[in-house]
Amino acid sequence: HPKGSFFMGQPVPDPGGIFYLLVTLFKTTPIIWWGWILAIATSSSARFRKQWGRTALIFVIFVLFYGALVTIGGKKQDRYILPVFPALMALSALGYAYFLQQAKRSIVQVAAIVLLAGIQIVGVLPYYPYYFTYYNPLMGGGNAAEKQIIVGWGEGLDAAARWLNTLPNAEDLDVVAWYSTTFEPYFRGHAIYKIDDAKISRTPKPGLAADYVVFYINQIQRELPSPGALQFFQASSPVHTVFLNGTPYAWIYPSVKMQHVIEPETRLVGQAALMGYNLIDGYGASTSELTPDKTTTLQLYWEWQGKKPDEPLRLEIVDGNGRVWGDGENLGTEAPIPFEQWQDGMVGRDDFAISLLPGTPPGNYHLRIWIDRPATGEVVGVFPLDDVSSRITVARPSMPPAEDALSLDPVLNVSQQPGIVLLGGNFHPAENGHEPELELFWQATQSISQSFAVTINMVDQQGTEWTNWTGNPVNGSFPTDKWFTGDIIRDPWTLLVPPYIPPGKYRLQVALGDSDAVTVASLSIDGRPRLFSPIVPDIPLDVQFDGGVKLVGLTGTAVNGELQISPGQLLEMAQIWQTDQPLDANFTITTQLLNGENSVIAQNDAVPQNGGAPTVTWTPGEFIENTVALAVPNELGKAPYRLLIALYLPETGERLLVRDGSDHIEIPVVVK
Repeated sequence: HPKGSFFMGQPVPDPGGIFYLLVTLFKTTPIIWWGWILAIATSSSARFRKQWGRTALIFVIFVLFYGALVTIGGKKQDRYILPVFPALMALSALGYAYFLQQAKRSIVQVAAIVLLAGIQIVGVLPYYPYYFTYYNPLMGGGNAAEKQIIVGWGEGLDAAARWLNTLPNAEDLDVVAWYSTTFEPYFRGHAIYKIDDAKISRTPKPGLAADYVVFYINQIQRELPSPGALQFFQASSPVHTVFLNGTPYAWIYPSVKMQHVIEPETRLVGQAALMGYNLIDGYGASTSELTPDKTTTLQLYWEWQGKKPDEPLRLEIVDGNGRVWGDGENLGTEAPIPFEQWQDGMVGRDDFAISLLPGTPPGNYHLRIWIDRPATGEVVGVFPLDDVSSRITVARPSMPPAEDALSLDPVLNVSQQPGIVLLGGNFHPAENGHEPELELFWQATQSISQSFAVTINMVDQQGTEWTNWTGNPVNGSFPTDKWFTGDIIRDPWTLLVPPYIPPGKYRLQVALGDSDAVTVASLSIDGRPRLFSPIVPDIPLDVQFDGGVKLVGLTGTAVNGELQISPGQLLEMAQIWQTDQPLDANFTITTQLLNGENSVIAQNDAVPQNGGAPTVTWTPGEFIENTVALAVPNELGKAPYRLLIALYLPETGERLLVRDGSDHIEIPVVVK
């Protein structure tokens, strides 16, 4: 059974071979037992065997055969043994029938039948209307049954619903109950059956989202959804307990009414699973959104599955591109019992004091949550939150942030469009493998009805523009036509500087729409030296490849414009390359020495300048000297000899074509 079972005081996957024997003894009455005793006692008489022996044998065989069949299966429920009860009662009746025949007088027979019926009624009627709560008093009754076999099929949940109906605003309450379809018809409020595919039998998530959770007797017996989840709720006293015939059947516990449920399963295996969260404002009231200038606490509920107490949860507020707009200071983990007593599935709550960056625009953001390992500086794992469950809304601040909170450098206060002022910016140079970033800060002095694009130009000291970036503010998520009077907007830009930009100092100039550009920051580009002065090659070639690439020529060992080689000696040359447009792929240059049999007798394959000048870094108009050395063998083979040069993509081997349609060039070689 996927939910397990219960037997002899503990939850078990399979209660074993004597389960149905115990169920049968608990679910029959003393009257039936006495009939069996009479049947056994009289079965030795010839008259009984002649009159009912064959019938009794058929009943016994059926009971044993059917009982053995249902015992084979690992899933065992008390209802599966029901078909044997007519046969068991018939066997009991045979014992009484034979005994009453001996009385001969009909008055005695009638009196005995009335007495038996009376005893049966007196023994069973007190269980009205929950007859299924009956357990044989000779076995110890219900209190003994709940300690040995699985108990309860929904009886008592109607009483739990009626108690909840007496609460104020019962119609507005959310309640989770075991056997929800039994509970729901009696409850006036909203009964939560499951959230997404999450039922209370598998996860505490539905219970956390409710005002109250109703635990049921066989749920407690089987420790569902987990021992730790039961620990969490049972750490407080139930507000009401439903007793049936002296046995507790249902317990009503107050819950946390978690506002935001993380619906899909979100877990780090062996660590924790996220359940959901509440947002609490500075006055302790629930809120549905974050406000940059107000104190907000995020209460994160999670299920413990092995996470160490010294490896805390961390939280950030990010946009759709993963840019961080705020974070949460972890105020600690709350739980109703000490960590040493936690069992698997215990529910913990971490509170985070949320801080948003000044100028964070209103809109939808996302939660990024991970487990940290401070001892080593590692991240244990990042929870796989989807876009819907991780979404969190940021509202407009009640007051715009003060300018001194923005840490502007430089401060500009330049009008860029009517009603829009560029307050200034912050520039963060490239470091640790990250691209440079520029934060712009805008202020709307009136509501804006038109959408203006931002353009950032990168110009050198002579005023030549090398590249630019353009788009709507805040990566398009908060265009100017959404700005209200008084809004101060933080507008971050990641500047992907093209690799072909030569080293030097540049200015970043910003313009909004058709306004005049304003210098906001300067940046320096480091890199290899660039050569723009023409190089006169020893062997001019002027071969044009696709994509604007040109092999200008070769410098090296040449006589009268011909390339010379000597057997057993090194051939060194410099290939002079140039491009008239940026390249978007990194090509490898292959240089091969071929003989007359088309055999490769020497070869060099490398990224230009031995990796120092990848083709994506080539600047239009720049001359690139690519030095190549070939080890010429002593044995060259047959003539003629020639040098083959080509460019190819290392991922696919695809070559860059020459304008004449070939995929390489060949240069004659003479032997010295």
